[in-house]
Amino acid sequence: MDEQMTIGVLVASVVLILLTILGDRMRRRHPLGAFGFVPWNALSFAGVVGFLFAAAHLLALMKSPGV
Repeated sequence: MDEQMTIGVLVASVVLILLTILGDRMRRRHPLGAFGFVPWNALSFAGVVGFLFAAAHLLALMKSPGV
């Protein structure tokens, strides 16, 4: 992965985390609505894992002397 792809994964992960926070708030306000059937914890976990992966990869890219 190059730097642009890593930043793209980082941004997508942050957006996914923010959407899960908003979705969980909507689920708490309307527990019997459509928001109650979405696995918000799993989506949040995927966002955090993607964020950590992209952040570690971006740090490794910044430390490498050839890039």
